[in-house]
Amino acid sequence: MFSPSRATATPEFADWLEGQEQVSAVYLSAITVHEIEKGVRLLDARGAMVKAAGIELFLKGVIAGYGDRILPVDAGVAREGGKLEAKAIAAGHNPGASDAMIA
Repeated sequence: MFSPSRATATPEFADWLEGQEQVSAVYLSAITVHEIEKGVRLLDARGAMVKAAGIELFLKGVIAGYGDRILPVDAGVAREGGKLEAKAIAAGHNPGASDAMIA
């Protein structure tokens, strides 16, 4: 949905998302920003500088566009993420802390 390198959304979803963004109804987690930044740094470390620069530019646009609609991680989010991650691990999955807190 937010990939800078591929557009896989259906036209219907793209229309819905555009409508939601027009009324400022779409929010992002700070964890999402973290995950994109991590990806940029990993690309840098592998020498994929051009791709890293493109994604970093995309991230700067996301941050500027969403501004105060980027939600922080507080103790409540951390606790719920911990519960979700533990439940997933107990079921044989390992989503990782980031995905659990975004969920």
